[in-house]
Amino acid sequence: MDSFMAMLEETRYDGPLSHEIFNDVFRMGHSDQTARDGLRSYHLLRSMQSGSGIPAPQPIESVAFLEIAVEPADLESLRALLGALGMACVGRHHTLNAERWAAGDVNLVLNTESSFTGRVPGRDATAVTAIGLRVGNAYEAFKRADKLGYDIVEPEEVGASHRMSALRNVDGSLSYIIDDSQLSRTWDREFPVDVQPVPQGRWWISTTLAWRSPTMIISH
Repeated sequence: MDSFMAMLEETRYDGPLSHEIFNDVFRMGHSDQTARDGLRSYHLLRSMQSGSGIPAPQPIESVAFLEIAVEPADLESLRALLGALGMACVGRHHTLNAERWAAGDVNLVLNTESSFTGRVPGRDATAVTAIGLRVGNAYEAFKRADKLGYDIVEPEEVGASHRMSALRNVDGSLSYIIDDSQLSRTWDREFPVDVQPVPQGRWWISTTLAWRSPTMIISH
């Protein structure tokens, strides 16, 4: 699509753009959400032209963390599972019932706050409800997201004490966009209780996530 828009620009065409999606899923979805997605797609097309005023994409460098809303009944089994994988609880939140589990560069936040579980529509059990994505420049990433019409969620909107902004995903979960300047400060400020050394090694988070299947969460 980038190449097509570049060739279109070479013709000096500056007229309207349109697109149509033949998709039964969209037809069954909420018209408001579909309209916003369509407008966002239009802005995305425009961003591929020079002089659009939309900042360039910020490539995702890594998954910084996953936050899991945990039903209290699942907590001990999940702790045992993560421990068997070589992870350790390396800090507890200063005000919430939340723990940071880590190994190498992998970080999981287990949150058992009653107000947290089920905050994503349709998920009333243990589930991933937020993901942290590390980029080179979070400020530029949010400038682009704002231009494209994404729903930006500020910390105070979700009652959070951290200072990280997020994008709301279509399923209601959150994608925190952060850079290195934010990440280390967040761990030090938010999880200062019972701090322990992080187990070292080569670890990474798989792109397929399912906490009940450990081989699909993390590998090393």
